[in-house]
This record gives sequence, C-alpha cells and structure tokens, in this order.
Amino acid sequence: MATPPLPELEASSGSAFVTTSARAGDGEISRAHAVATLLGWPYVPRTMNLAPLLARRADPLAYVISRAREALCAPGAELTTGPGMFHHVLDLGARHPLAIAVGNAASVVDGTLGLAKDALHIAQLTGAAVTGLEGSLPLATLAEAGLQRLAREGAPWSPAAARVTVVAADAREWLATRLRCVDVVYLDPMFETPGQAAPGFELLRRLALPTPLEHLLEVARRAAKLRVVVRLPRAVALPPGATRVRGQAVDYAVIPAG
Repeated sequence: MATPPLPELEASSGSAFVTTSARAGDGEISRAHAVATLLGWPYVPRTMNLAPLLARRADPLAYVISRAREALCAPGAELTTGPGMFHHVLDLGARHPLAIAVGNAASVVDGTLGLAKDALHIAQLTGAAVTGLEGSLPLATLAEAGLQRLAREGAPWSPAAARVTVVAADAREWLATRLRCVDVVYLDPMFETPGQAAPGFELLRRLALPTPLEHLLEVARRAAKLRVVVRLPRAVALPPGATRVRGQAVDYAVIPAG
C-alpha cells in the first residue's frame, strides 16, 4: 500500500522541517513546536521512520528532537553538539596546541561557532568565558541546546560547557561594532573539504555562512585586545603577520591584534 502524503510537508515550499524521535513525550513535542516557530520551519509529527520523511523532499533537512539530544539530519549525515576529543584536551592541558595559541585569556569570542566543539575546548583549556557567534540560526539553535545539555550532565566537560554563551549573529557584523571588546578572537573558516573530512562536514558547510577569512580577519583584529587565532590545515599558507603553532592534525595561526 502506498504511503499517503503528509500535508504538513506538502504545504511548505522549503525542504527543512522539525520533528521528534519516534517515541517522543510531551516535553520533546513542546520543544519541537518552539524550535519550529524559531526557525520558521514546519513541525511534522513522527508517524514513520526518519528516512522516509527525508525522502519526501528534495534537498531535505530535519531538526530532530529526542530526549537524549537534538540533531540536524540529512540523508547520510547528522550533526549534533558533543564533547568531541575532550579527554585528549584534558590529557594535554596547557601543552595542547590550542591552549598555546590562545594563551592567557579571560575572554574569547569564537567567531565561527558551528557545533561548538572548539569553543568548549577553549573554555576548558583557558578557563575563559567564551562567546560563540553563529550566523546560521539552525546551527546556533543546535549548539545552544547541545551546550546546555552538556552543562547539565555532571561530566568533566560540564563546567566548560556552562562558560560558553551562544549568540545567533553574523560574526563580521557583530565584531565590526566592538573595538577591543575581548582578549582573543578565534576563527575556524570553512576551507576546502579535507581529505579525511568528518561525517557531516558537507552538511555543516551547507548550513554555515560562507564569509571569506580575509573579511573576518579585518574586523577580528580590531575587536581583539591580544590576538586572533585561526585554525588552518597544514597546507594552507599563514595569513600576513602570523606565526604558526603546530598540532598533530591541524595548525593554528596566531595574529597580533591590529
């Protein structure tokens, strides 16, 4: 028997929607309605597996809310906010290349928040308060929910997660209005797809704002009191005036405030 069409999906001209896990409770359903209103996406009740729901749309995207976590899902890809390589960060501590690059900072702005992994690690390594800027509202919503969940878990990463504040804003516009407002500005621009890209990298690229690095650097150097730190692949040349801090997989460019 053919699966009947879903009016909630057919009524929307977009490809994105909000839904829940298959066995959602009242709390998850209420949260789904709130996220749908925030994003301007339709809410679709879960009456089937996620894959058929996604298959009903061209270029589909779902914001999925479950009791355990929230995720952005597309066919073959899923994005969620988690601790990442947090135990490696704990093991290296002050010897971690990111800690060396950021240095002594009481306040950090992550201008390319994404899934908030680097912001979480910076908060742990430095003890700093971190403001994460994310111009993509779906990613900002996901990161904020994920960090709040991590902060509640009573895990080693919980204190660091509680020190990260998410701001849904275009980093270039936000930084341009703030002169010497923060010790360090951190940037992880969307370079070309790495040879061993993590699952979901292309979905992350699809959702992120494509602001060129040179445009971000211009405002970041004016906003920073001490330095700008840029995460970059080994093969990428340093920006002018930068020094390199080498890591195992990636390097960090350290650029004085200007």
